[in-house]
Amino acid sequence: MRRETWSIVAVAAFAVLAVPGQMLLGAASGPSRAAPAGLDTAAVRRVYAALPLAFEADRGQVGPDAGFVARGSGYAFLVGARGATLAFTPGARRGRSGPRPAAATDPALEVMRIELIGADVRAPVRLGAPAGTTGSFLGSDTSHWRAAVPDYTRIEYHGVYPGIDLVYHGLQGSLEYDFVVAPGADPQQIRIRVDGAPPALGSAGEVALALPGGTAVQHPPVAFQAPPATPPARPRPAVTARPAPPQPAGHRRSGAPSTPAPVPVGGGYVLGRNGELHLTLGAYDRARPLVIDPVVTWSPAIGGGLDDSFVSTVDEAGAAYVVTGTPSPPAAAGGPVTTDVAVLKLDRAGRVAYRTFLGGEGTAGPGEVTVDDTGAVEISGTALPATGAALLSDASSRRFTMRLDPRGLPLPRTGAAAG
Repeated sequence: MRRETWSIVAVAAFAVLAVPGQMLLGAASGPSRAAPAGLDTAAVRRVYAALPLAFEADRGQVGPDAGFVARGSGYAFLVGARGATLAFTPGARRGRSGPRPAAATDPALEVMRIELIGADVRAPVRLGAPAGTTGSFLGSDTSHWRAAVPDYTRIEYHGVYPGIDLVYHGLQGSLEYDFVVAPGADPQQIRIRVDGAPPALGSAGEVALALPGGTAVQHPPVAFQAPPATPPARPRPAVTARPAPPQPAGHRRSGAPSTPAPVPVGGGYVLGRNGELHLTLGAYDRARPLVIDPVVTWSPAIGGGLDDSFVSTVDEAGAAYVVTGTPSPPAAAGGPVTTDVAVLKLDRAGRVAYRTFLGGEGTAGPGEVTVDDTGAVEISGTALPATGAALLSDASSRRFTMRLDPRGLPLPRTGAAAG
């Protein structure tokens, strides 16, 4: 696992915990009104963007060939032992000054696929730290609804190639997939194919895909090893210990142990035919484990830079409610193109209280969120079309209203759709 990534996560977590909720998230003007004009939504966006990816286990809400999905503002990542599918909402919805619901003329999803050629699709999975649960309430057929689906901060597949494990993790702005090579295993077994657009090898060694709405980039792989273990020191004759001299408060002795830095290993890609990538590696100690860490990012013109449907508010306790658009997992898996509504509650310390996804058979664009003094949430926007038991729609104006109870569960419809 790349140390720099965990450092970023630790710093972001410290920043969230160290700043009081009202300073960090702004102050609400009332318990049941929309976010006031003076609300510091930029701070909410910063907290949201620093959250680690949460990989949601497939309970039938994802699609074939994907064991887990991570989804958020403008993106959905389907990951499994054979690779990953990265879906982004269209570039036409990006870079605007305010929320804009999707329209019938918007292009289809932008999709980048990462295939691990020859990987063992039956590789057993190991789960990382729990990251809460997700509720997925899509469509009007409640038999497909899923509540309290477990989330994890990282997913590890053991032995996708002989002696090589695969680990997924990342932040809201990137997807990382590490290859952990056991001593003696051959990293040349790793064969990666990317598609979605013809890949091009850049001057800095990155692989770029020029999708219609922007550019997805797979950066040069970062490879490293843990430093070799220091051999134990020879025993010395026993001597009478003298008491150490007193030290000033806060003084750190020069001999205090520190964490050894990883040993970098040079690496890069060679672009082959049909979008296939081959790894090149510098010299390394084959008797010790090796970590190869590709990272994928994307321009804000595609996704991940926070969808332009992003809206938020806070309640009297300082908790933030974030609502945004996200591609539906079945759409990312090749099904009909639909966009769901993602709802995330963060407590005043920046911890995730719940994740809820709502939607129907069409494209939903949230426009406003309010919260009452009980913690119940109401979301309104436009849909084309949108259906579901949690949805009150006005067919003439394509307006919808979704209501959640304080636990993030959908409340029953309070009226019928208008014609």
